[in-house]
Amino acid sequence: MQIGHYLDGLTSLQRKIALIAGFFLTVTVVILVTAAALFALTSHAFVSREVGAIVSDQAKNMLQNRAAVEAQGIKGALDVAFDAARTGAHTFSVLADGTAPGQRRTQFNALLRHVLEENPSFNGTYSAWEPNAIDGADGGFANNRAMGSDGTGRFLAYWTRGASGNVAIQPLVEYDSAERHPNGLVKGGWYLGPKANGEESILGPLPYIVQGKQVFLATMSVPITVHGKFVGVSGTDYNLDFLQKVATKTNASLFSGKGVVLIVNDTGLIAANSAAPETIGSAAGSADPRWSQLADIVKTGEAKVIDDPKQKNIDVYSPITMGRSKTPWSVVISAPRDLVMAQAETLSSSLSAKAITSMVLQLLIGVAVAVGAVFAIGVAAKRIAQPISKCAEFANGIAREQLDQTLAIHQADEVGKLAEALRKMQEDIKGNLARRIDEQAKTEFVVETVSSSLGGLSKGDLTVDIVQAFPPDYEGLKQNFNTALASLRNLIGAVSESTLTIRTGSQEIAQASEDLARRTESNAASLEETSAALVQIDGRLRATAGSSDQTLKRADQAILTVSGGRSTADEAMQAMGRVSSSAEGIDNVIEGLDKIAFQTRVLAMNAAV
Repeated sequence: MQIGHYLDGLTSLQRKIALIAGFFLTVTVVILVTAAALFALTSHAFVSREVGAIVSDQAKNMLQNRAAVEAQGIKGALDVAFDAARTGAHTFSVLADGTAPGQRRTQFNALLRHVLEENPSFNGTYSAWEPNAIDGADGGFANNRAMGSDGTGRFLAYWTRGASGNVAIQPLVEYDSAERHPNGLVKGGWYLGPKANGEESILGPLPYIVQGKQVFLATMSVPITVHGKFVGVSGTDYNLDFLQKVATKTNASLFSGKGVVLIVNDTGLIAANSAAPETIGSAAGSADPRWSQLADIVKTGEAKVIDDPKQKNIDVYSPITMGRSKTPWSVVISAPRDLVMAQAETLSSSLSAKAITSMVLQLLIGVAVAVGAVFAIGVAAKRIAQPISKCAEFANGIAREQLDQTLAIHQADEVGKLAEALRKMQEDIKGNLARRIDEQAKTEFVVETVSSSLGGLSKGDLTVDIVQAFPPDYEGLKQNFNTALASLRNLIGAVSESTLTIRTGSQEIAQASEDLARRTESNAASLEETSAALVQIDGRLRATAGSSDQTLKRADQAILTVSGGRSTADEAMQAMGRVSSSAEGIDNVIEGLDKIAFQTRVLAMNAAV
């Protein structure tokens, strides 16, 4: 409404067109730019979200791949130990079934030592047998530590490598213990497990004192069977120091070492921790509460990514399946989410900056387009308004009766039609004006002629007939005037004759009255009546004279009225009609007077008689 009032206040069509078009164009540009900005923001949000998801997935896949690579490397290293244990078990089974019993312990020790010496990565090799299962001679080897037997004499040889690289033998301990280490592992699980289920086993990390040094070991044991009967185990120990080196190296290569790499067993015990080596052998949940459910994930033996928005880190699990064991371990890489998503955030920021730049550029282009369009509209409006302004000036000239103007506008649009209509209007007005001037001249001639004739009539000239030729439209007025004048002449003549007759009759009546008065008094009454009648006649005569004066006055009024124009002439004709009526009244009076005169003569004659 306010815009409408403002537009009503503008006097320039050019400004109105420019303002209206500019306003709606600006609104259109604003709407388009706003829509484009909204679409750009929506697209940016969608792209950022999708790119973030893609980059996040790529980062997670990268972590999974890296964890899988490290898991595969650990598996390869530990599988060597498993293979050695498995090969030893098979060899011992064959030897136990085909060699002389007295040489078996020596041969087995030689084999265990050879395997350890040939595999520098092994921390130890061992074999533990059931009582008297190896050669039936346990009693002869009681406390023979050099042969790897304890007080029971069983074959429990454990070959180890010290820090200096020297190899030594000692009997195994706690092989039949179901007690648990502080970290929950069964002390004799490496032996009791295969004995109970006949399956390969990996157990660790186990704290051991080997040649006076405390180490954490992973021990891999394979059951030895002879004719389908469990007789013992063959195994290897692997110092888990290499796992710590793997974890530390892997973590250092990821996100500048700001993450954590764990290697954990199926029960959730830490075998390696890049961030806190002192936690090796303890439950992962004790190192960080968010790993309290770690064991459940590891036991599934599946690769998994845990991305909990409530947590700061993303955890990636990659299983390590070793040998034919059913107890998988896992490599866990835990990386800060902001570092994992840093690339996505950087890309999102770049996209945001580009989107903002694009929006600003769109806005500037929109403003430039709007300004240019408004200017162009102003120019176009001027070209539209100028012919209309010329038409308005032409119309104003016509209103001022300037009928000699020219309007040089010849267009095929509405303005051209308006100009053509104005030119036609000017020609029509010229024609109408010429006709009006001609009509006015005719009217003035008629009025002047009638006025002149009425002037003569007012002076008593009854010969002022109109003889000039009148325009056809006024010919009737001329005829009516002449007719009325002729009737007036006849009327006045008749009045004069009637007056003369009345005067003569009056004289005769007076003479007769005197004769009657003298002749007889008896007829006094009759004479009085006659006198009264004469008084009445005199009154009528006076009335007749007054009517004649009134007739003359009305004629004068008719003359004055005729001078007012054609309409006044009509009134004059009406007045003449009334004069004619009065004349008819005078005729009646005269006729009455004639009758009275006749009766008077009769009375006079009677009186004379």
